[in-house]
Amino acid sequence: MRTIQVLFKNSPNAGFTMIELVMVIVVMAALAAVSVPRINDFITNSKIQASKNEMLQIRAAISGTPDRTAGGRYVDRGYIGDVGALPSSLNNLLVKPGGVDDYDYFSRTGWNGPYLVDNGTGEILRDAWLVDYVLDAADSTIRSFGPNKADDGGAVDDIVIKYR
Repeated sequence: MRTIQVLFKNSPNAGFTMIELVMVIVVMAALAAVSVPRINDFITNSKIQASKNEMLQIRAAISGTPDRTAGGRYVDRGYIGDVGALPSSLNNLLVKPGGVDDYDYFSRTGWNGPYLVDNGTGEILRDAWLVDYVLDAADSTIRSFGPNKADDGGAVDDIVIKYR
């Protein structure tokens, strides 16, 4: 330890020059300029994929999963298969709507939900940008407004999945 102190104490040119410091700052700025947009793209793509996965879960909750059978009968019929109609809102997949009968195991009709697993906050019904998904019965679609959080009518960056 004493040797290091003696070396720096006796050296008249100890430290970095201004040019060396500026060069280090320029290199760090160049690395940041290249990496920050890539990190933002990675985060955006991850949010898009997470929203698509949630929308696929919502689609299965609405229309069921036809490849799940037991004894030749559909096991996962979804909201449409159980109730016989589209949900008036996506919240009907979590909470039994008024005017819909309880599930009857003999006739296999009525509300047999909740059709989605949620922690009680309704997060499953919001995309990665915390905007509610839109159920469009006319087009048979579920839509997220995407990264710009604006309704582009299914264009630009909207994420659209058909459920029928």
